[in-house]
Amino acid sequence: MKRKRTRKIILISILAFFVIGGLYKLSVEPSDYNKAISKQVKVANELLEKAKLGNDKGDYSNNTIIKMKNSIAEAESLIEEEAPDIDEQREQYKKIKKDIKKFKSSSNKNCLSNEKVEELKKENKLFSKEINLGDNKKVEWNILGGNIKKIEPINLDIETDTVYEELIKEVAKDNKMKVSILSFRHNNKLPLEAKVKLYNPSKEGKYIYKYNEVSNHLIYKSEIQFKDEAATFSIDEGGDWIISNVKIEVAKLHVNEVKPGNENKDESSKDKKEVTEDKDEVSKDEKDKSSTSDIAKDKNNTGKNAVNDNKNRANSDKTSTNKGNTTNSKSNVGKSQNNSTNSGETKEKYCTIEIRCNTLLDNMDRLPKGKASYVPRDGVILPPTKVKIKDKENVFDVLKRVTRSKGIQMEFRNDPLYSGAYVEGINHLYEFDGGELSGWMYKVNGWFPNYGCSRYFVKENDYISWNYTCDLGKDVGDQDYYKYNNK
Repeated sequence: MKRKRTRKIILISILAFFVIGGLYKLSVEPSDYNKAISKQVKVANELLEKAKLGNDKGDYSNNTIIKMKNSIAEAESLIEEEAPDIDEQREQYKKIKKDIKKFKSSSNKNCLSNEKVEELKKENKLFSKEINLGDNKKVEWNILGGNIKKIEPINLDIETDTVYEELIKEVAKDNKMKVSILSFRHNNKLPLEAKVKLYNPSKEGKYIYKYNEVSNHLIYKSEIQFKDEAATFSIDEGGDWIISNVKIEVAKLHVNEVKPGNENKDESSKDKKEVTEDKDEVSKDEKDKSSTSDIAKDKNNTGKNAVNDNKNRANSDKTSTNKGNTTNSKSNVGKSQNNSTNSGETKEKYCTIEIRCNTLLDNMDRLPKGKASYVPRDGVILPPTKVKIKDKENVFDVLKRVTRSKGIQMEFRNDPLYSGAYVEGINHLYEFDGGELSGWMYKVNGWFPNYGCSRYFVKENDYISWNYTCDLGKDVGDQDYYKYNNK
């Protein structure tokens, strides 16, 4: 009897220990959220280092890796704030832990190995596989072995969310399009053109588009065929495919172009003052020449500036590739002074900035010896990063501040030809490294401005994208390429 009582007491004690321990774990918060978040950032970065980008089972899709990078960037941005809100820290801590947990289980799952692809091609087999999307929706792959052109793994995973979702919906809204997204996680081109069937589709979606993340455009591909409650179409590459009710050859953001010279004199004089201040700063702080590359693109300086710079400065008017990206409108030249200084307003404002060199992934053979190591495997030097805007900041100011805080090398020069800064190199990748028509360009909200980055004043919610071009802007979606280059 005594033994039974003793055993019972021990069991109750053990149970109580685990219950109390669990409650303690749930109730205790980190004493220093900055340290706790930094620790999670370290864990996330270690996971990224181990993650292999590829299409085999266990590899990771580019979309998944970028999501994790974005989560890290968001966390780092909060860590760098001088007096962050405790509630924001708490939420960020929870979010990055959740993102890490999700990333660990997000490697490729439904894949065809090299061996399986080779077998299908050899025997000319038809391979079919259904991928469940939830909400009573599923997609069926149909791969005919005889159509396979190259033996390589195929990632069959499909999701309905994507890291580019907000940008896609913004373009769709601007073009009055209803859209649904199918994110095919296969990286890059497929080794064949595959037929896919979407079951229980919306009857409104009659057209299929491919999202181009470099130009931020929806490119029309084909009309969807409907049969037996299924929508059928073909795809030849992974990435984000969009189903819509509207047919447009190229859906993009609509902006009103502001020509250089439309600014008033007062604003121009302020620009000049800021350029002078930049020059002083360069002489003090930029001795190591770690800056950014900015082929500033004035419309009367359209893209040949950087290219012809070594030959003839006067001709560089045709090349400056520091153009911009505007979603909502009219450009910001000179406007931020009016928008950002309402006395009494203390509301913090943010923009988003990213730096990409995707185009070099297809032109690695052009790079000088030793430069290949500076090109990230996904072409993303800096993933979309939320940045607090200071009063009267221009695109160059934001770039300079972000590259410094992130430890990204950047080199520029102050040049009257561009009315300010000219970005020569970012992350050790310089103009001409990718060929005689290569260099850095910027866009804001999908639009490449027609003037240098020191003249574009940033406003709240602007999306700034720095892109390396290997073809004078043509390969990154510069809307004025054909206007200034008769090719």
